[in-house]
Amino acid sequence: MITWKWRLALAAKAALLLAIAASFLWIAALTLLEPSGLATIIGLASGGTGAFLVWASMRGFADAVVGESVTEEHAVALKSRRSGVSVRFADGRLAEYILLDSWQPLQPDAKYIVTYGRYSRVIVKRPEPASDG
Repeated sequence: MITWKWRLALAAKAALLLAIAASFLWIAALTLLEPSGLATIIGLASGGTGAFLVWASMRGFADAVVGESVTEEHAVALKSRRSGVSVRFADGRLAEYILLDSWQPLQPDAKYIVTYGRYSRVIVKRPEPASDG
């Protein structure tokens, strides 16, 4: 179960994503009202990005409302978090931190027990080292 603190944080992140999505969708609407070559491309790209951000924010809101978490063992810490994700599970799925975390950095290629939101796959509890036994 996701704690109320984390549920509020997930809702805040989802609201931020929704606000950014609204900006992209506004740009798409403005550029597609009077289409011309480059404006059409910009409008379609902005619309696609906005739609993706709406989808991602809905996943965050779902975790904030439902509050279900999943715990998996043997998640491998990635070498670089530059892409926004932090760990990879055995089946290839990824999980990420919410935005910023105050936890110690994970050791690259080390295995961890990770608890994350069922819908958003955002880590909601400090990862713990997994025993190899």
